[in-house]
Amino acid sequence: MDEIKVIKLGGILNVGQVIGKVSVSETAILQKEYDRIFEQIKKDKIVNIVVGFDKYLTLLGDKKDILSTLHDVLKYVGNEKRIAFYFVDRDLLELSIPMTLPILEEGFTRVVRIEGNHRNPKFTILKSLGF
Repeated sequence: MDEIKVIKLGGILNVGQVIGKVSVSETAILQKEYDRIFEQIKKDKIVNIVVGFDKYLTLLGDKKDILSTLHDVLKYVGNEKRIAFYFVDRDLLELSIPMTLPILEEGFTRVVRIEGNHRNPKFTILKSLGF
């Protein structure tokens, strides 16, 4: 894990080699900073593992900011340089901002639900394009 290059968007855990930090104070600034750091990465393929995105969306509060952020995320779908895994708490999104989950599920190419516990996980493929 220490060898992994990380673009840090908020959060408190330090994992891997942080190649850039982005403040989560304003969505427009966040996206521009992320894009700038992303473009500096010279590798052919990037695996982007995202945790805490669901909590970030709940902090936005304003519907316009939420939709703008979802648009910013979904613009990377189809980018062959980037493979992303978004781990979100489905229950949290359904309770706090129910419009987000259907938008994410519609926009992403693959959706997998993970249920159960770490000893006995159950994976259900809800959507898979290109297989």
